[in-house]
Amino acid sequence: MGRTSGYRAKKADKEVVQGLRDALSRTPAYEWQHAQRLMNEIIDALGKPRGPMGGRIVPRACKVCHYFGHTKQWCPVLAKQEERKAIAEVKAEREWMRKQRARDPHAERHRNAGKHQGTLYDEIGVPWTMHPAGIGPFPCSYLGVEGGMGKWVRGADGTVKMALE
Repeated sequence: MGRTSGYRAKKADKEVVQGLRDALSRTPAYEWQHAQRLMNEIIDALGKPRGPMGGRIVPRACKVCHYFGHTKQWCPVLAKQEERKAIAEVKAEREWMRKQRARDPHAERHRNAGKHQGTLYDEIGVPWTMHPAGIGPFPCSYLGVEGGMGKWVRGADGTVKMALE
């Protein structure tokens, strides 16, 4: 089905109709008689006395803000409410994520994910050396070797001390 021309103003009547529509949009729902009078003036300016099915044209009040001139779909009050709701949801989500990070026992490990494994072993005091297969740093205790490549070394008896001592 094709789109009708609707109640669009012609160039000559555009300013008059827009002024009437602005006045209609400032009319609250309880002033329905005033709204109908404005709608009749708009109809007269447009030259369309009846709707597409031959029915009388009446203004509709928004179900949200209770003003004429728009429906719920185009309501500026609803748009602002939805925007505030979206902002509140984002804030709540960020707060939830912050709490989850604080509660996560592995949070420190996740934050250090970008560091070299050998650097992490040095920070926590674990002697390490490179894996023989070349896959990266491994704790000396895991590989069963003495010494180490980092700040800490493992002795033959399993003791750990700083490499500089």
